[in-house]
Amino acid sequence: MRVFLSELGPDVSAAYTFVPPLTALELLRRICREFGLPVSDQTQGELVDELHEYLITQRAAGRTCVLILDEAQALSIDLLEQIRLLLNLETATEKLLRIVLVGQPQLRGLLLDPDLAQLNQRITLRWHLGPLSKRETATYVRHRLAVASSGRATRLFTPASLRLLHSVSSGIPRLINMIAHRALLTAYVTREPRGDAAVARTRISRDPSRAASRYALRR
Repeated sequence: MRVFLSELGPDVSAAYTFVPPLTALELLRRICREFGLPVSDQTQGELVDELHEYLITQRAAGRTCVLILDEAQALSIDLLEQIRLLLNLETATEKLLRIVLVGQPQLRGLLLDPDLAQLNQRITLRWHLGPLSKRETATYVRHRLAVASSGRATRLFTPASLRLLHSVSSGIPRLINMIAHRALLTAYVTREPRGDAAVARTRISRDPSRAASRYALRR
């Protein structure tokens, strides 16, 4: 998400939050803060009015406003309904706010709840990131390493360890990240070299949560 946000141009005003709020009022306060609006003790209705005015001002200046809610699978049905109501902030001809929901696979099931039928109907684009193949896993890990090291370290995992990483994670990006991160941390702590050090030290359990804590590197 950080890369996505950094690539938004000057004609986009974005608000991003990833810690699920507990109440609709807290949600509105966070959104307003992220858009740079002053927040004190306004009521929920006052915050909506101020947000609406801000969106109109931004649109008049030629900018598109985007709200990104990460970890959206943790939002309650009541909060998702509040988010739907924000889509009603519009002019006579266009919507003023684009909303992006980002979450784990549980989000798809949550949106099928009958109470969220209206929100579900208003979603215009959906994208589900499925499990990666072995080749995609290797490419993904090397890309992440290249970005993190400015291209200096892309071969910290050997082909054998990448195949093992794919097998244990089932190609699920979140588990790939978790296991690879702990593997590199273990290698750092135990002063293992990079490059040909990326092979499994122990036989890894098929349970991803246990694998994440046991995965390590050796020569």
